[in-house]
Amino acid sequence: MVVNLASSFITYHHILWNYNPDIFVRTQTTIELLNAFVLLPAVAFIFLSLFPFARSKVYQAGYIALWILIFSCIELVAHYIVGSLSYKNQWSWFDSFIFDIALFSVTRLHYSRPFWAWGISLIITVIIYTGFGFSAGEFK
Repeated sequence: MVVNLASSFITYHHILWNYNPDIFVRTQTTIELLNAFVLLPAVAFIFLSLFPFARSKVYQAGYIALWILIFSCIELVAHYIVGSLSYKNQWSWFDSFIFDIALFSVTRLHYSRPFWAWGISLIITVIIYTGFGFSAGEFK
């Protein structure tokens, strides 16, 4: 939630994806707030509450892969079929897929080793900012 809101605020002038208005939600800000305060906390809660901690590492990896697949498919449909999501500044569905891998892996890591998760999140942030043409002048 904190990372999502911070990235939305910081990257206001250099977005990587945009949610297109529909009959239910008309503004980007509303969508970002719903994402930050409803969708992402609910997903994190469900993901971690159903996580198979007592199972093998292979089973756990499969569980994470399932969530990556679900999120990637939802985004694929949202972008290519429904048109409710647009990519900007060289971001693509494949970049979102890679990001989903990081997202669910780091979410799991944060459960047991939060400092490691924050460190990896910082590294991912630097990679995204340097790889997608951000400049300090664009930050809000």
